[in-house]
Amino acid sequence: MIITHDGFAVNGIDVAKYQGQVTIPPVRPDWLSFFAYKATDTKKLAEGMVDPEFVNNHVAGNKLDVRWRPIYMYLRDPAQYGTIDEQFAVYCQIVGPLRDGHCVMVDWEETDVGIDDIHHLEKLINVTYGRDRWAMYVNDINADMRRWLEDNLASPVQIPVIHPNYSASGFEEAERWGAAVWQIGVANRGTCADPFELYPQATNIDVDWVLKPWVMDRVCGRAGLC
Repeated sequence: MIITHDGFAVNGIDVAKYQGQVTIPPVRPDWLSFFAYKATDTKKLAEGMVDPEFVNNHVAGNKLDVRWRPIYMYLRDPAQYGTIDEQFAVYCQIVGPLRDGHCVMVDWEETDVGIDDIHHLEKLINVTYGRDRWAMYVNDINADMRRWLEDNLASPVQIPVIHPNYSASGFEEAERWGAAVWQIGVANRGTCADPFELYPQATNIDVDWVLKPWVMDRVCGRAGLC
């Protein structure tokens, strides 16, 4: 079964503390194939830099054995919230080794994070988790992000892209950058009710469509599945 949002297919969600505590169903919903959840955010010093719902979401994803389970770090301005090394170190301490179904997801939304920061982080991830076990959540909202997307598209070894674009041309933009996943938009109960069975306290949930399942199988260590 596939559910829809604004007429487009949806087979995944992206969550953090804002959705509240997850309600784990007895069996995984048929539509739930992609489940991205936040691990760290260095701005939240009072919470130890860890998303308060990380453990609950981590347990839920593992228990339901969702096929693709990106675990993401939200990058912040290194000048204010800790160097890239420090931000990544917190992530590694919290997440530890990856299981089948997991991958690292870098959430690059802040324009104070530059392309040099990203290149440094890429080296750290490649050494720690491997070149094939991570993806980049990024839009083309500034020059550095566009440059990274252009360089990645031209590279013979592309990093899988998770592309958020909620406009009418969102699908075309996701295809333009060769995205493996398109984050379609923000769902509410009236437009896409199914995810709220998992998060009854939520007012909205980001919803996603996996465009290249074979790419997500590889990056999440699921390449043996058909």
